[in-house]
Amino acid sequence: MGEKNSSDTRVKPWGNAIVKDHTNLSKLLSLLHLVKENDIGEFKNDNVFYKDEGPRKEKSLRPTPTHLRAIIDKIVSDDNFREYVRSRDTSTSTNKEHRENLFKLNPETIEKAKKGFHKWNTFEGLSFPDLFIENDKYIVLVEGKRTEEDTTGSVSYLKNRSQMVRHIENNALD
Repeated sequence: MGEKNSSDTRVKPWGNAIVKDHTNLSKLLSLLHLVKENDIGEFKNDNVFYKDEGPRKEKSLRPTPTHLRAIIDKIVSDDNFREYVRSRDTSTSTNKEHRENLFKLNPETIEKAKKGFHKWNTFEGLSFPDLFIENDKYIVLVEGKRTEEDTTGSVSYLKNRSQMVRHIENNALD
């Protein structure tokens, strides 16, 4: 990040322009041939989220319980994945102790992990799309890129998890 941070140089100016004049969203999406100009519908400024030093901040989207359970199931059933996750684990204290018991396939810990989510058994956190706009017709998710050719194709624990799929899936709870 820094002077070429796309959130600051690309997304924030668009976010500001959209908040100032909502028709700018239709104009942007019509350039991409995603909607016809002026077909986006109405939305409130309170439903526009992006990184800004003012009152606006990025929308946080929680992972689905189904996805979090799938990670635990994969940790339990796949030795290679379990070792991969264990090698990336930076948790401390009680969280580390619980996770180690999970990695060692302790039956009580596995049962506890599958019953509910706590900090120690949540292996994927919130996602933050660069721009999030919602109304009764659309949800617009934007991930601005400046130096990367494509969206991120992996997240901390999952080598093949698309950043955009993660945002879309995480939005299912909101």
